[in-house]
Amino acid sequence: MQVRAVQDESVDQLVWRINGGGPAVVQAVLAANIGLAGEGPQLAEGRIVTIPDMVSPTAEPVALVNLWD
Repeated sequence: MQVRAVQDESVDQLVWRINGGGPAVVQAVLAANIGLAGEGPQLAEGRIVTIPDMVSPTAEPVALVNLWD
């Protein structure tokens, strides 16, 4: 999938906006976009970034706590 960066967006923010991914997803995006890490902390507005299709966040269920048990 290819997405367009918004103004002053970082790779972390872009990944979070698109699929809620964390550090592992960011590493996969940087590997798929050679030279992206060398462009600085903020992406240029309109920069096309490739996000690999196989990348998806792995969310683990969180046990809820009830204070009145």
